[in-house]
Amino acid sequence: MKLSDFDYELPKELIAQEPLNQRDHSKLMVVQKENKIHHKHFYNITDYFNKGDVLVINNTKVLPYKFHGNKSTGGKVELVLGNRLSIKQYEARIKSTKTQLGDRIIIKPKIQDDKSHPEKIIQCKVLSKNEDIFTIEFDKEYNIEELRSFGELPLPPYIVDYKGDQNKYQTIYSEYKLNSKNQGSLAAPTAGLHFTDELLNKLREIGVKIVTICLHVSFGTFKYIKDEDIEKHTMDPEYYIIEKEAANTINNCSGNLFVVGTTTLKTLETASDEKGYVISGEGWSDLFIYPGYEFKFKHKIHGFLTNFHLPKSSLLMLLSAYWGRKEILEVYKVAVDEKYRFFSFGDAMLLSI
Repeated sequence: MKLSDFDYELPKELIAQEPLNQRDHSKLMVVQKENKIHHKHFYNITDYFNKGDVLVINNTKVLPYKFHGNKSTGGKVELVLGNRLSIKQYEARIKSTKTQLGDRIIIKPKIQDDKSHPEKIIQCKVLSKNEDIFTIEFDKEYNIEELRSFGELPLPPYIVDYKGDQNKYQTIYSEYKLNSKNQGSLAAPTAGLHFTDELLNKLREIGVKIVTICLHVSFGTFKYIKDEDIEKHTMDPEYYIIEKEAANTINNCSGNLFVVGTTTLKTLETASDEKGYVISGEGWSDLFIYPGYEFKFKHKIHGFLTNFHLPKSSLLMLLSAYWGRKEILEVYKVAVDEKYRFFSFGDAMLLSI
């Protein structure tokens, strides 16, 4: 397949720049067999569940790993951390003029201390580069709380000048596990942004079991596909965790199984054996799913919940592999015609058999 096969026209005004005040008031497009479409709101999602169903969500937490600073020579730098490679080393994307190996970067906190006290800074050094990803090393080990005062959430580049509550870019069930080998997520699993505590409680009252797994979204999910021949593309690894209890609940589901988001589906597929049973554990996923891929886990899914993704993206390709490229592009055309809101802060879609 070609990269151009996954392009579509999207008016700029349909790219959501901020979340709705009420998470569950976004639109929900319900797509059933043969692309039969119903236009709902997200709070209607509970209508599609019954007692004994299982809902699988990704509970990764987005960490404030976007930093602003200066090189020791004075030039301004924007730095976003990715996978943690060792105690002091991280993958990073660096936005500056002429970043070179050996450069030292000085980062100041978001809020300065009282001027009577010495100004706190953190420093790192650029060690190496692989394509557009650098490896950097801090001058010492910093924990999450220490970094939090220096950084901010790394919102996607198509969200411009958002000044609202950054917690709106976290799912209400996001968690950070201190035993994770990877520090956390670069981006929210956006299909889950629509859920509220009230909706989840209503699902529990129906008798739905809610299962959490974790995949820390890193640069791999957003890596641009540069070659027209998409089979030449490789995905960077992302760290995932599936607890034994979660795997058992998924494997023994007696009702319908619902999966929230492409990151969750990718994780389940990565961890599945040849019969589609999920194996618990931790590891790295570099799975690239595009049309022609033979799913091991797909046959177990009754409903797949997702947002509307960027043209030519690996997420759109995964969705096309799951539902059909022609069918998905038809659905996206309807979404454009009906003025659905696209991307991270946008509306949702439920693909249901």
